[in-house]
Amino acid sequence: MGGGDGVPIDSAGSPDPADLDALVIGGGQAGLAVGYHLRRHGLRFLILDAAGRPGGAWRRFWPSLRLFSPAEHSSLPGRPMPPEPGQEYPGADHAVKYLTDYEERYELPVRRPVTARAVRRIPGGLAVDTDT
Repeated sequence: MGGGDGVPIDSAGSPDPADLDALVIGGGQAGLAVGYHLRRHGLRFLILDAAGRPGGAWRRFWPSLRLFSPAEHSSLPGRPMPPEPGQEYPGADHAVKYLTDYEERYELPVRRPVTARAVRRIPGGLAVDTDT
């Protein structure tokens, strides 16, 4: 994993990519759910996310946008999404808060903003080319 040449990234406060069991590309709902399960299994991992803050795409949507399912059916593993008071379907701000809280609650190691440009095979594993 690394910059455009595949050189390992080793920034302060983040795991050394050479010591990872898994690298997750994307810190949205699916990436956070994967991180939850990796953490439960005691694996060393890092999540790369292109967004500057938790909540991903939900931060770019209109505030009036709502999930198409109730909170009880929109939860990530290990933590039910609380209902939004007075609303059958949670709104964008509620989703952002939930995803932010989820990431913090499980202390998921997310590095952002980092965009993965390519994944390629190298001797002994894979290299991820990023924009940083």
